[in-house]
Amino acid sequence: MEGETLSSTELKGKILVINFWYIGCVPFRAEILALNILAEKYEKDVLFLPFAKDDIASLKKFVQKSLFIFNRSLVLTNMQTLFCIVAGHPTNMIVDKEGKFTLMFSGGRVDEKASEEVVNRFEPTIIKLLSKKDPIFSTHSPAYRLVADQFRWA
Repeated sequence: MEGETLSSTELKGKILVINFWYIGCVPFRAEILALNILAEKYEKDVLFLPFAKDDIASLKKFVQKSLFIFNRSLVLTNMQTLFCIVAGHPTNMIVDKEGKFTLMFSGGRVDEKASEEVVNRFEPTIIKLLSKKDPIFSTHSPAYRLVADQFRWA
């Protein structure tokens, strides 16, 4: 979806799963299956935002020949700076419906247990957040200010 933008309106009241990755990231490649499973299972209630630091041409090639099912990946070179990502890749975050960060972890396994570990880390938080009543939404929430209107789809 090259050239599209995402507005804060689209983020309103959504649970966000944010993933910072790059094509050569071995732990990211190991967790693709888990991200696919979660994205399909919660597609109506959770917005998955994978931020890649690779160029658009490389991303298009990767997505065509991989098992990556996200229909679009986000490209913004300064997004990692905005989120102060210094811990490594992949870095995963979950943001609640109010725009508050509720979970963050970096790195990961590179073996057959990688997907299981990611599901076990994400799913309890997603389930807990989905069970909460809908909040009063504010576009001034920290995560929404960082994410909205600052990138393009690859």
